[in-house]
Amino acid sequence: MSAIHLVTTVFLKPGDLLVAPHDCYGGSYRLFDSLATRGCYRVRFVDQGDERALQAALEEKPKLVLVESPSNPLVTRGGYCENLSAGARGGRSERR
Repeated sequence: MSAIHLVTTVFLKPGDLLVAPHDCYGGSYRLFDSLATRGCYRVRFVDQGDERALQAALEEKPKLVLVESPSNPLVTRGGYCENLSAGARGGRSERR
């Protein structure tokens, strides 16, 4: 938690966007929500396994994207890396 708080505090300024998993660790969720409510930055919680939802969030040009793999506490391992890579390429899937 301290490391996550440090990174968000150092790298995010008011108006910057953080994209975080909708099912991230509860302590992180509460931290992000609390700091966003105070205007420290904006946060968008997204199902990162949902390619369309993630693409929509990435189109908002976030300054930081938090990825938990496996997620805590649900231990899900979605297609985060593939979806994030597609988002970085502007939504073009790269199937091999």
